[in-house]
Amino acid sequence: MIKARKNAIKSIVAAVALLSLQGPTFAARLTFAPQTKDAPPVLSTTLPIARLGRLTIPGGVISIDSNAVEIAAVPEGLFDSRMVLSGVVVTASAAGNRGVVRGQIYFFGGPWLNYLSLKPNFEIVERADGTLVSGQIVEGSEKDLTVRAADGSLTTVPFTEIINVESPRAQNFLVPFAGRSAAASVISMGEASEIRFTSAAGKSSKGLPGARALALKRPINAPLGDERGISKGTVGAYLAANLFWTVAPAIATPLVFGRSLAGPINRIKQANALSFPGYTGLP
Repeated sequence: MIKARKNAIKSIVAAVALLSLQGPTFAARLTFAPQTKDAPPVLSTTLPIARLGRLTIPGGVISIDSNAVEIAAVPEGLFDSRMVLSGVVVTASAAGNRGVVRGQIYFFGGPWLNYLSLKPNFEIVERADGTLVSGQIVEGSEKDLTVRAADGSLTTVPFTEIINVESPRAQNFLVPFAGRSAAASVISMGEASEIRFTSAAGKSSKGLPGARALALKRPINAPLGDERGISKGTVGAYLAANLFWTVAPAIATPLVFGRSLAGPINRIKQANALSFPGYTGLP
């Protein structure tokens, strides 16, 4: 019996050691169709993600369906996964000889959007013909982006004309995959295990400093168990109310009780003085 237990323990230890040597085995299906003259690129996959720019994504998963993007996370202090960011694949291309799909995603929705970046006042959409459309991106769909210029005019730019978006809400991505090589006009199919992101803020389509370079500093973590965030005004109001209800009783109690008890105490002293001549109230 003892010998059998020892053999079982040895088998378990050996299996655990073998699994640790094998490393991660996660792989997800990836399909990709390059952009055509009339249609934007099509990319579909689901991959784990730990960070997006400065924003950490606990328990993160990114799902790309055609070119619609959603990121789900498990906020700290909670146990269920929920959608925190949404966006769209603006550009994508494949390098078949290296097994890589790279492109750009623009995020415009989700309760964590302001943690990725506050709403920028100035963004640049770069067209394939070299022209620039600058202003504020006010709307996005699965086919185009709409930019509002400083004079209030709106310009809708189809993805088929866009080669780069310069914005803190735009992220360049790279997905290595193993499988059939991607040619210029065929759908590539393979397996991917990771997605890598770099910020597109302040960068032109050639990777050079753009018209608005933004400094990226420390990582950002969403508040504990909170998807929408707490504004500074809300925090200040809470602290002010807490201070008021802490200090007010300390000020009001002596005033209220001091006035209401002064008369009865004096009458008690007078009665004691009449009943007990020489009584001073001291023990």
